[in-house]
Formats: sequence, structure tokens, C-alpha cells
Amino acid sequence: MSEQSTKDPREPLYKYVKDHFWSVRNSSAQTLSSTCRQLALGEGGLCWLIKSSPLYSSISCATNMVLIALVLFFIFDAMQYLISSIKYHDLADKYDNEILNKNITTSEELIV
Repeated sequence: MSEQSTKDPREPLYKYVKDHFWSVRNSSAQTLSSTCRQLALGEGGLCWLIKSSPLYSSISCATNMVLIALVLFFIFDAMQYLISSIKYHDLADKYDNEILNKNITTSEELIV
């Protein structure tokens, strides 16, 4: 029996989903993890710096607002990757299930 006839015809579809959806999801998750680690390290460093300063009591409200804005920036940056990761995970999982159930038979049906 030839190798071509024993191959699953859905294999190119699974490869397309893997290359276009799961890879984006994995990249987003990796970036999210890296961003969260940097955020935690930065917050810890800022807290240590502020608390160890002899001028701690004279830090202005504006400085506190800058620190809060900086933390919010990193939180929103991390949220962007979290949302992207969740959306691509859901989309790739949906396409995998539809391919498994033979609801999708061509790669043209996968393009969103």
C-alpha cells in the first residue's frame, strides 16, 4: 500500500492550525510569562528603592503617580498578551475539534 493512501487527509489542516493559531497562542503565552516576570522584578526593585531611601517621607504625590502609571502600563501590556493567548487558544481548539469532526475539509475554511 502506498504511503500517500495511508496518510490522514486532515493532516494538512492540523498543520495549518498548528502553524497559524497554536504558534501565535504559544508566542503570546511566552511573552506574557516574560512580561510578568519583568513586572514583578521591577515592582520589587521600586518598592525596595523607595523604602530604603532616607527621603521616603518627602516623596511627592507626583512621584507616586508616576510609579502607579508605570505599574499600570506593565499590567495592561501583560493583559494584551493574556487576551491574545486566550483568544488564539480558543480559536485553535475550535478548529482542531471541527477538523476532527470533519466539519472543515479545506484550509480556506480556516482563514478568518
